[in-house]
Amino acid sequence: MPSLAYPKAADATAEELAAFDAVQLFVERARRARPSFAVTDANAGEVLEICKRLEGIPLALELAAARLRVVSAAQIRDGLHDRFRLLTGGARTAVPRQQTLQASVDWSYGLLSDRERRVLDRLSVFSGGFTMAGAEAVCSDGELDEDALDLVLGLVDKSLVVAEDEAESRFTLLETVRQYAAARLADAGGSEAVRRRHYDHCVELCRNQPSHGDTDASYRTAINADYDNLRRALQWASEQEHPALLGRLATRLYLFWSTGWKMRDGVAWFELVVEREADLARRSSALSRLAQLHSLIGDSARAEELQAEALEILDTTGDRRASLWAKLNRPSVIQDPKLLDEIIEEAGDLGDRQAQAFAMFYRGFGSLGYGPLDPTFLVRARDLARQEHLAWVERLANGGLALTQFAMGDVADALPALEASAAELSAAGEGTMLGNVLAVLALVEEQTGDSLAADETLRQLSAFGDEVNASGASMRSFAGRAFIASCRQDWDEAIRLLTGAVSFGSGALRHTSLVLLALTEGVAGRPESALAHLHEASRSRPPDGLFDPLAGIPFKCAEGYALLGAGDPSGALDHAQVALDLLAARPLPAHARQAILTLVAECHRQLGHAEEAIRLLAGVDAYTQSVGMVTKHPMMRTEALEVDVDEGGLDPARIETLRAEGQAMSFDELVAYAMRGRGERRRPSTGWAALTPTERQVADLVAEGLANKEVAARLFMSVATVKTHLTHVYAKLGLTTRAQLAAASTKRD
Repeated sequence: MPSLAYPKAADATAEELAAFDAVQLFVERARRARPSFAVTDANAGEVLEICKRLEGIPLALELAAARLRVVSAAQIRDGLHDRFRLLTGGARTAVPRQQTLQASVDWSYGLLSDRERRVLDRLSVFSGGFTMAGAEAVCSDGELDEDALDLVLGLVDKSLVVAEDEAESRFTLLETVRQYAAARLADAGGSEAVRRRHYDHCVELCRNQPSHGDTDASYRTAINADYDNLRRALQWASEQEHPALLGRLATRLYLFWSTGWKMRDGVAWFELVVEREADLARRSSALSRLAQLHSLIGDSARAEELQAEALEILDTTGDRRASLWAKLNRPSVIQDPKLLDEIIEEAGDLGDRQAQAFAMFYRGFGSLGYGPLDPTFLVRARDLARQEHLAWVERLANGGLALTQFAMGDVADALPALEASAAELSAAGEGTMLGNVLAVLALVEEQTGDSLAADETLRQLSAFGDEVNASGASMRSFAGRAFIASCRQDWDEAIRLLTGAVSFGSGALRHTSLVLLALTEGVAGRPESALAHLHEASRSRPPDGLFDPLAGIPFKCAEGYALLGAGDPSGALDHAQVALDLLAARPLPAHARQAILTLVAECHRQLGHAEEAIRLLAGVDAYTQSVGMVTKHPMMRTEALEVDVDEGGLDPARIETLRAEGQAMSFDELVAYAMRGRGERRRPSTGWAALTPTERQVADLVAEGLANKEVAARLFMSVATVKTHLTHVYAKLGLTTRAQLAAASTKRD
């Protein structure tokens, strides 16, 4: 008899449970054992778990209900971890079919022919379902080759095999039946042979993947559908004496893992492959793949170590092509244009067009973070990929070009390119680049006024992050949602999300999350928290070679806004000017440009430089409109700032003139104007003259021997703020200790 409908939710009320046939049967049989039994809100959770764990099997429910004569529903629920053992008690006078659940399955099993039994036993090696092709591969052994499919269909008719999806010809066993059949298979001594055929089937399943990198949705769907089986096959392979079995299947799954799906699974299995593999060629290959997966989940330091070990091995084997790919997959290579140029040339000499195209992509994509921004290599990568039919590189290059267009500041023009790239990557199942594109697309949709589209894109990004379960993906999801929450002035939500992003990452990812958190807190008017997180970020900065130098821009902006909130506009302007230097060196996204210029304007306003503030604010507004931005991040608070400036007593005609001058400036002219203030102040970058007034106060008090807490009390600021100022003092004076500062102060005096 088929299973009855049973509740599958995590919880339900007594009234909700009454609608399920399985619950109705359980209650009816329970009252025969205990007439007073009823489902109440107090025991609803226990009844729900019993019906769920017994999967609505009528006989199993009847037997469980009969036990209520001697035990409670809670005791039945707690004992169902071994669904056979608990239900094998009962009266010896009962009829055999109802004496135990074991007897009920025995009864059904006994009605099968010998050939049907062998097929059912062999099907027990599957986990999470199987296709008819899989059943044929695992069940056929020379004896059952011709009619294995008919035997499976016969088991479906007898309700021992369940048709999950007839359109896809996918089937499964109820867990109770699977456990029973697995025990029979083990008793017969045939488990290992059948598990080996199951393993071979899984290897063959992965053999049907597209050529390297040319993933498509159908391939990803097929792997996902049988992923439980693939895990089971990997587990069996890990228990075998020969390590090559595990490496073989893990290598077949590398494409699936590395394109953004269940990456942490890939890391765990390749760690085991590396641990067990002694063959140098196979070990170097596994090391290189494991390194790439570590890089993708955000652990760049571990990835560098692994690729270095792989390269050491490859130097002894002389495999130039493998060595080329190992060098190309080192996380730090993206920061080294010269090395990438050498790899591009070497790949051409070796005739490896795939490596050459991928290196060109890396060369162009790296300019997004390490500059100077140059789409030329992305175009070259796309064109070569088209010529060589390397669809995966072409998709990556298109994504890089869309992101480059956004980075160059034109929001409206970037939108269609990002939408096209997201659709292309999603259809192909190219998860890694998809996460980058979705994060930026949501931001652009919000900036151009389409909040509904932004919310939907964020939903896709969150689903992607959950699927990937990797630090980088989670950080992008949290940061994207936080930025949009900030745009909507939901500061508590933005800070909550970025706090979550900090907890997900390590190394560069954690550092970046801390800086973004501090920036948000600074804009939200929470300077003490901002300065504390900046101090933490400065202590956790990753080593050189594994860090994005553009992180300096949000860091300097965060310091600027935090110092503004702490009442130090002069110090804030120092940091804003450093950010301006970075901005002048390369293009940046529109929102970053606005953030820096608005920070400079606010510093001038608080310092009493009304005319500079008005020109800058008018120029920021004009720039915002020119690039297609409709909404503004709150750090671009131009309207509020103009109100403050208007109250400064300037003649209205003069204000209009200043606004017109600002609006007439190009973006480059606006930056040049903002930077001009630095020259007028003539403050050097090092030495005592480089210190801001507040920094000089902190330095003098520390030199006198005061502790940070005492300095904070004296200057009416937090200890975190004192630490931040002291860090700047040390940097500008080239010192590292309080004793050195005291000595230097004495010499200056």
